[in-house]
Amino acid sequence: MIRKTLSLFLCTVMLLGVMCGCKNNPKFTVDEILEYMNEKYDEEFTYIRPADVYQPGEYSFEIFVASDKYPDEEIFAKCIYNSETGEKRFCDNYVSYIYEDEVRDLLTKLTQEVYPDAKVKYTPLTKTASSNSNEEIPTLEQYLSKSSSSIEYIILLPDEHDETLYKEELNALREKLEENKVVCMINILYSNDHDQYDSFVTDKWTDDHIICKLRGYVRIGEDFEIKYESWR
Repeated sequence: MIRKTLSLFLCTVMLLGVMCGCKNNPKFTVDEILEYMNEKYDEEFTYIRPADVYQPGEYSFEIFVASDKYPDEEIFAKCIYNSETGEKRFCDNYVSYIYEDEVRDLLTKLTQEVYPDAKVKYTPLTKTASSNSNEEIPTLEQYLSKSSSSIEYIILLPDEHDETLYKEELNALREKLEENKVVCMINILYSNDHDQYDSFVTDKWTDDHIICKLRGYVRIGEDFEIKYESWR
């Protein structure tokens, strides 16, 4: 009798454990993310692969999908599970690819009005969302003016550029960005030598941990003021 009672107790504990595990480890499907993308953008997306080896996680699932409009790009999409409400929400960075050329052209134009010798690198961040399921597809103007768009770019200046003017030139760039209602993060690099400047590639985003004379990281907020600034 004691053994039967103990056995029943252990079975109950195991069952509760499984139930809790199911609750705390929600199942995600590729299809639900594709459905979100297809409905939002009125386009057929196809699954490529998980965003990394840790997917799906306990409360989110990140994947890359493909679009016929941008066949060379891997579009980031994500499902996030709310353990309290049981609801799921979605986000993605497809809007960043829709406006990629316009954003690059504008950032290059505004930057070179302040730094005529600048090389400008901009491509969408590969694993950072720029649009959510609870919002409509933004216009270009709306996209440029939101911090959630996660616009980040790199400015590379040649070794002969006068770095003593870095504060003055940054303020001039901030004013240009404000005039055009652009919220963004900026990496400003002053080259160590001309080879570094000549070999800089501007058409693809990479994490440029290059050694330079001066490096600044600046974040422009939605009020178009400098919210963060670091130089080293």
